[in-house]
Amino acid sequence: MRRTIALGVLLAALGAAGIAAYVVMARSSSVRPLEELPGGIVAGPAFEELTDTSVVLVLTTGAPALCQVNYGQTPAYGLLRRMSMTGPMEDHRILLPGLTPDTTYHVRLTAVDASARLYQSGDLTFRTKPASQAA
Repeated sequence: MRRTIALGVLLAALGAAGIAAYVVMARSSSVRPLEELPGGIVAGPAFEELTDTSVVLVLTTGAPALCQVNYGQTPAYGLLRRMSMTGPMEDHRILLPGLTPDTTYHVRLTAVDASARLYQSGDLTFRTKPASQAA
């Protein structure tokens, strides 16, 4: 299934390094499923280091890409995290901090390839651990 994404969302996904590449594209771009990312998905997406207030989203791609995560307590997401990096990479680890204990979160991963094409995962979910008990 292909979807259309607004200019502002694409620019946010690209970051400063990718904006120049976007100039030659139209004002909207077709969004492809994450599984169609060139080079494929080597591993993930997976949730690691899960605690009561944070989790790390891990993804390994077969070719360099820029990634960001939209997340929240509903499929409307509402929160956004990007990797701190200087350019596209293959090993992606994105920390999602400040979460509420014992809560289900919805996640959508967005990747941009070297040709400035946009890819998105479906809605993924995880649940944080219950609050830590003080001894």
